[in-house]
Amino acid sequence: MIKNYTPSTDRIYIIFFTAALALTLISTLLIILEDVGIFAYCLLLFVVLLIYVIIWMTFKINFIIREHILNAKFGPFSLNVDLRNVVKITDRYSLFLTPSLLKIARSNKTISLRCKKKNSVLLNWITIAVNEEKEFIAEVLKHSPEADLKLKRIKLD
Repeated sequence: MIKNYTPSTDRIYIIFFTAALALTLISTLLIILEDVGIFAYCLLLFVVLLIYVIIWMTFKINFIIREHILNAKFGPFSLNVDLRNVVKITDRYSLFLTPSLLKIARSNKTISLRCKKKNSVLLNWITIAVNEEKEFIAEVLKHSPEADLKLKRIKLD
């Protein structure tokens, strides 16, 4: 069975992202209008490509659960997480205070999954933001019922 989850987006995130994009475009126009060397044009090309990839990663987010695998797609990248290896589920109000390095979210209302890597004692975290938080947590618990729940803002039935 395949389940799709839509990413959650905060309005403040869109405002900050739009402002940062506008500042970048203004500075890019200033470089184009000035008489600069080839290095500045190469730097401009790099910045434009970087902005394109960041926009792609930000606005093309998709979460799919197939059988016991969570597939998170963000831009040109994809991540597969075996939900049977989830050992802890937490929720946060801040995207920046989560323990993971990989944050696939456009919202401050995040869910962090701590997964034990297969055949290893190393643990890793992934942080995501989905609209259907309760349904997503319930689905994760189906695959990993022994996972430790540390929920503060989400109340499960």
